Amino acid sequence: MIKAAEKHGVKLLLTLADGRSHCGHSDGAKGGDGSGKRPDWYANGFRDQYLPHVTQMTSTYKDSPAIGMWEIINEPGDAEWQTIKLFFDEVAAEMKKNDPNHLVSTGSWAPWAYDGDANFQTLHESPNIDVGSVHEYDYDHENSNTIESPHFAGALRAMNNLNKVLIVGETAIESGGSCRTDRQARVSAMKQKFDLYLNKGAGAVLVWNLAQSSTGCGFTFPVTDPLLDMIKTYPLNLNATNPRTGGTQPAVVPTVPPISDDFGPLRVSDNMRYLVRSDGTPFFWMGDTAWSLFTGLTREDPVYYLQTRKNQSYNVIQAVAIFPQAGGSGNSHYDISP
Repeated sequence: MIKAAEKHGVKLLLTLADGRSHCGHSDGAKGGDGSGKRPDWYANGFRDQYLPHVTQMTSTYKDSPAIGMWEIINEPGDAEWQTIKLFFDEVAAEMKKNDPNHLVSTGSWAPWAYDGDANFQTLHESPNIDVGSVHEYDYDHENSNTIESPHFAGALRAMNNLNKVLIVGETAIESGGSCRTDRQARVSAMKQKFDLYLNKGAGAVLVWNLAQSSTGCGFTFPVTDPLLDMIKTYPLNLNATNPRTGGTQPAVVPTVPPISDDFGPLRVSDNMRYLVRSDGTPFFWMGDTAWSLFTGLTREDPVYYLQTRKNQSYNVIQAVAIFPQAGGSGNSHYDISP
């Protein structure tokens, strides 16, 4: 899969674990919906299977131009924030020891999950952590039509204090079927979110969740949805504000590099505003989420998928390296274990 991404000039954001019950062990934390990993996993259990997996992945692919960013874990929670910080610190240090070439993101949820903005900042203090994230679905919360998540400003301020990048790692609006928001209204609202987040200083905004098709009311949108057209054309008119200087930056136009193009690992720009290529040119993050890309597929499937996404102007694919679904083994189509 990673070799196919290299061939097609696609950057991968690889999430190496999922805090929301998709990795098959240590799930069932009390409180909430009961799906999160138990606190003992964040304290010690992660060293049994997860940390060796991190070591293997980051050592093996440290020189791969397809790696855009490593993500420690998707939506960590269900433990004391101090415990999660120690977990972040140890894992990020292991990642950077093995792979100093690529960015490390925490996959964080939002400040509310860690008892506030100050703790969110402390979570990201490690010099081995480059990027924090906010996941927000606030537009549909209590039918509020919220454009700016109430958690964004505090998270951005925390990351700015650390001179690090914040991305909106997930955002979505329900539409389709019997939803209260029709597809064109979703396009308009999502564009407002892009305008607000990018102009206030977010390094990227990722929309959940593109699929080949979708039915009924939900967050998923198909390739024929007008939302995809907005995402593909939006950056052409973007003038982003630098949150530290108040000045504007030139538009960042997404380009799909030729298949032979190798522009090296991503890094944070000197002005802390952009993700940039190794030559310092801005890298516009246009991502799709394909959690189970490494499981259940033939060798031909990812080639078709990556070529399709490349043709649609995507340059980042976020996937979970080990993704055993609901009691499954997580093995590949050929029954090969991760």
